Amino acid sequence: MSDLVVIGFEDEHTAFEMRAELVKLQKEYLIEMEDVVVVSKDGKGKVLKTSLTIDKEEELQKILDQTES
Repeated sequence: MSDLVVIGFEDEHTAFEMRAELVKLQKEYLIEMEDVVVVSKDGKGKVLKTSLTIDKEEELQKILDQTES
């Protein structure tokens, strides 16, 4: 069974730093992840960019659309 963990950061730079650290931990076999996503939004909540492949972006957009309803 998979777990979804969401962590919010004040800025994109910090989020990408954390993503890099998580990747390092996985390479050292300390954690196991399927994917790490960084999502940036503007002040109105519109998604500006993500760090995913196209197919994963489509999946994420569906989830984000559901949470905005």
